[in-house]
Amino acid sequence: MALLFDLDDAHQAQRVFDESAARQAFERAISHARKLDGRPALGLLGEFRSQIAVVEAEVLAEHVMGDGDTRRAERLLDDGKTSKREQRKKAKRAKTVDKNKALADKLGSGAMSEEQIDVIADAADKTDGAAAVDKDLIDKVAAVPPEQGKTIADEYVAEKKTAGGIQSEHDRQRALRRASKFHNKNKGLDAISVEGDGVAVKAMWDAILKRADQMYRRDGGRDLPISQHPRTNEQRRFDAANELICGKTVHPNGTTASTTTRTGSGTRPQIVISLTIEKLLGLAPEETATQHGLGLIADSVLADYAAHADIIAALFDHNGEPLWLHRLQRYATPTQLIALILRDKGCVLCGADPAKCQAHHTMPWNAPGKGQTNLNELVLLCRTCHHRLHADNHTIYQHHTTNTWRTRPATPNETPPPRPTTTHNQIRRE
Repeated sequence: MALLFDLDDAHQAQRVFDESAARQAFERAISHARKLDGRPALGLLGEFRSQIAVVEAEVLAEHVMGDGDTRRAERLLDDGKTSKREQRKKAKRAKTVDKNKALADKLGSGAMSEEQIDVIADAADKTDGAAAVDKDLIDKVAAVPPEQGKTIADEYVAEKKTAGGIQSEHDRQRALRRASKFHNKNKGLDAISVEGDGVAVKAMWDAILKRADQMYRRDGGRDLPISQHPRTNEQRRFDAANELICGKTVHPNGTTASTTTRTGSGTRPQIVISLTIEKLLGLAPEETATQHGLGLIADSVLADYAAHADIIAALFDHNGEPLWLHRLQRYATPTQLIALILRDKGCVLCGADPAKCQAHHTMPWNAPGKGQTNLNELVLLCRTCHHRLHADNHTIYQHHTTNTWRTRPATPNETPPPRPTTTHNQIRRE
């Protein structure tokens, strides 16, 4: 018995010694990084972070059950400081890396980031692990930023889905729909949560975004500097939901009037569906339809749309007059917006929902180069990416081999004159 205690003591001493040596080595590495300049320091820290992520994934993979259940690994991460969302993400990453050791090598070497691995992990979770071992998909995701990688992964998942499976998932979500009210203790705010199928939630969210955009224009729009707007994007979305549910106009200070001010309905399309003519006519029931900004939709949803909406056929032809307007008008038409949504599927830089996007001229309309309102010179950008592009005086272009969208500093020919700095009071008077 005494011998066993001696062995335990020796093992404990060795473990303490190993941990102490590891900490000392880590402290030396961090101390060295602190002495470097900005970019080299960040590069070295990025390498450290990648190596740590690999080891973390390997440790967690040992606690992923044989059937793929990650709950035990998630519990291992529950230290009271890590969110449930982050626990699930790391456990899912470990499950994916364990399925394909090459992903660990790519992560450790810096060939892929943690975010890119997470894109593969999400796709693997929706395809019974197939995405985790698909080399072509992995290479495509590794070659682009995570936002664009998600679009690639979504298309991959869509190819693997069946119409029957999509319908079953839609029915399950519908059966679990719910709304609840709660108090956020951390922020001291009351909140309403609405959960349900993606189609219904997207329809509600799009209605909120549309009304919020009308408020943005009412408050001054792009002619008013962001710093001078009377409410933030988050406040506008809340006020928009308030108007739509309660039927009252909400002023910028949050107060309400008894009747809703009617505003223009706008021209931006709300629902854009991609499907084959065979699917539409019921000749290919096994095929699937995609709602841009949402993803694959159930056949029952498609039937509902077909019963209550006009059908528009989009033709991509360089001689198509509705899509090529040259200098006849500055802003994209509804037909062009539909074509852009079908082509770009959302913001080409961050992947934001099409409902949040605007048509951007790759050659600015009022720049010396005089951009034209033609489909091949337009691209979808969300409001945030659009503002950042102009604020940084950058332009956007499509890479000739990868077809991915990238940015670079604008040339003088591509630089429009500065916008007028109008005050909020001037906008009101006008």
